[in-house]
Amino acid sequence: MNRQSFRKKYRRIRALSGRTVKELVRDPLSWIFALAFPLVMLALFTVIDSKIPPEAGMTQFAPVSVGPGILVFAQCFLTLFVSLLVSGDRDSALLTRLQVTPAAPAEFHLGYTLPAVLLGLVQGLLTMTVVWVLSLSDGEALSFMGCLAAVFFTIPAMLFCIGLGMLLGTLLSPKAAPGISSAILSAASFLGGCWMDVALLGDGFETVCTLLPWYPAVRMGRAVLGAGVWHLQDLAVTVLWAVLVHLAAYAVRKKRFC
Repeated sequence: MNRQSFRKKYRRIRALSGRTVKELVRDPLSWIFALAFPLVMLALFTVIDSKIPPEAGMTQFAPVSVGPGILVFAQCFLTLFVSLLVSGDRDSALLTRLQVTPAAPAEFHLGYTLPAVLLGLVQGLLTMTVVWVLSLSDGEALSFMGCLAAVFFTIPAMLFCIGLGMLLGTLLSPKAAPGISSAILSAASFLGGCWMDVALLGDGFETVCTLLPWYPAVRMGRAVLGAGVWHLQDLAVTVLWAVLVHLAAYAVRKKRFC
């Protein structure tokens, strides 16, 4: 690829990404649920944790434990946003009209993915910064660098959520995409152990959860904050799921629109 061709691809990806950013900005739900809702949940669980007597020994609602869980749960909203955006563009025939442009399928894919990644990173940094502040008021100050590391280790799960949104948006109508995305969000909160210990439901159930992308991401986030341990398998599972779902979304988009 020569320099001129690379510049053309870059300009097309930038134009497609800019258009996606504008659509996200126009939709206030993106900011309410992606940014504000996790903070409301953190405040709620902080109040609950403050009402639990220390002798009870319950720590699942403490910032160090519930913070990474809320972060992974909030990332699932990216599946909803992206699926709505992609399915809406299909319904309005925007994607069909864009087929006459020189843009390649990979450029379309990046045009949706990159803005969602930016939103996810802002979401993660804001959420874990608030977790760090809450830990200071809780008397068990967390490392700020540890909170940033928790965001880093949940990036594969975030990419999975975005890729899943791309896949659902390509396959489903604007009416069907929100329902399926909401069901996935509910499943993630349960199977990811976002605010509960999945080990309490048995070894078999925990084993199933470790093979899905959400629980390993939550476990890694908690581990870097000092609230547990994680294994290399956790990182491998989340990365594998992210790669597979993006490849599937790309293949389906290429087949249906090219």
